[in-house]
Amino acid sequence: MTQEELKGDHERRFNDIKSSNILEEVIKLYNPKVVGEEDNIKLLWCACISKDLPKKYRLSVIITSQSSAGKSNLTNSVLEPFNDDVLEFTDYTQAYLQRTEWNMNGKIMKMEQMERTNEKRQIRNKLEQLAKKEKIVIVPRPHELAAKANRTRSSKLRKYHHYIRLIQDNFPDLDYNTIRKQLSERKQGKEVSIPDVIWQNPSP
Repeated sequence: MTQEELKGDHERRFNDIKSSNILEEVIKLYNPKVVGEEDNIKLLWCACISKDLPKKYRLSVIITSQSSAGKSNLTNSVLEPFNDDVLEFTDYTQAYLQRTEWNMNGKIMKMEQMERTNEKRQIRNKLEQLAKKEKIVIVPRPHELAAKANRTRSSKLRKYHHYIRLIQDNFPDLDYNTIRKQLSERKQGKEVSIPDVIWQNPSP
C-alpha cells in the first residue's frame, strides 16, 4: 500500500469512528505488517499525533531492545503515514537545532542510534539507503575501492587455481606449473598436449 493510500485509509477509518475504541482501530491499520506489538503501536501512534498538540502535551518515545528484534520495522511502519513530517537523524547537537531555520512545530524527530560495534558500516548503509531514495551518487573512498579490487582479485585467483587442480585431476602425471604453462600457451594459440575437451570441461 502506498503512502497516499495508507493516509486515505487512515482518514476513511477515523472519520467512521464514533466510539472510544480509536486505538483498537489504529491497531487494525498496521496488521498484518506488524504483529504482536499492539501496545507499542498505540504508544508510538499517540506520540506521533501529539506533534500537533501544544508543546507541553507532546510525547517522546525511546525504543530499546536487543539487536534484530524488529525495532526498525515497528518504528518505520508506524511512521509511514507521517513520513512528510519525519526528520531523520543519527545524532545532533543543541547548537545545530538552534542554528537551523526549520520550524519544528508539527515535525517528528526520529533519531536512530548506531551500534558502536559496527557504527561505520551502519552509517554507510544508512547513507546508501538515503542515496537510493534521493537519487544521490555516493563515491567510494580510496580504501573501499582498494578492498573491493582485492576481493575481486582474490576470487579470480581462487577460481584459477581450482581450474588448474581440476585439469590436474585428469592428468595426474603433469605437475601444477606444467599445466599452467600449457594453459598460457593455449591462450596464445599454440598446440598443447592436453586436449580441448578437457580444457572446456575439466570436471572428471
